[in-house]
Order: sequence, then structure tokens, then C-alpha cells
Amino acid sequence: MPPTSFHFDVGNSSTGPIGFCARVVAETREEALEILRDAVQESAKIPTYDERIEYVEVYFNQEQIVLGDSNPGMDEDPDDEDDDAADETGVSDADPAEEG
Repeated sequence: MPPTSFHFDVGNSSTGPIGFCARVVAETREEALEILRDAVQESAKIPTYDERIEYVEVYFNQEQIVLGDSNPGMDEDPDDEDDDAADETGVSDADPAEEG
């Protein structure tokens, strides 16, 4: 089976204070979950652009990232060149002069 780019949505910033998404290339969804858990650090500092804010640090519990956070409707074939040329709005960022 060729690798797939698995999409994960963790948390939901529309209904709560934080959420993140990740895309992981792996052979299986289970392998992608393991890779993601291993790659996410326990915490990460977020850059701020207001000098009055000393820091913002986000904490992660890797064990709470689960298969249910994967989003099969967003999975992609990483070798599919058409997906690379268009952004999420469907607008291609390819140079038309290069296509002809």
C-alpha cells in the first residue's frame, strides 16, 4: 500500500480555547497516529506580536491524541500533484506561464 497523507484535527478552537491540525505521511492511520504522538512536544511557545505579552506556552498531552481525531475526508495521496498545486480554497498557485 502506498503512503497516505493522514489529516488529524485535535481539539476545536470554534467551540473551545484551542485546537490544532496536522498532516502525517504514513502507511496506515495507526502508524500516522504513532508518528504524530512521537513528534508533538509536551509544550511549545507561541510567538506573540505584542510586547506586553511576556509569553504564551501551549501544553499537549500526546496520549490524548487518538484515532478519532483523524479526518478520513481530508486524507490525501502525497504523490498527487494536483493537490499540491491548489490551496484549500481550490485556487491554484501554479504559474500559468509554466503550465503551457
